Amino acid sequence: MKNITITSPMTGLPVEAYKEGLDLAFVNPITGQLVTMRYDAQKNVYELPAQFTAYEPLMTVESAADYLGVSRQRVCRLIKDGKIASVRHGLTQRPIEKSVKAYAESERKAGRPLKEG
Repeated sequence: MKNITITSPMTGLPVEAYKEGLDLAFVNPITGQLVTMRYDAQKNVYELPAQFTAYEPLMTVESAADYLGVSRQRVCRLIKDGKIASVRHGLTQRPIEKSVKAYAESERKAGRPLKEG
């Protein structure tokens, strides 16, 4: 078994993978499940199991803040409070786009306006 770093097909972020023969295994950063990708020699590609091909698009904290019109710190607090779902990758949090949009459409109390400049 050999350890390598690959780009996660779920998040587009680097993850540690384990190569055994022609197959690759890695931990799904969204669910924490072990995923095994089989190598298809005819197509010359690794194929992701069908149950993992649909995933939630992710945003950066910065893009979520821009979308919501709030500060980065506010997005981090919303994630911490469980009001916006996210995926942890290393030291960073990646908000789930669907959750950010749902929060934006929900009724919220008006807060302090953003500082200009």
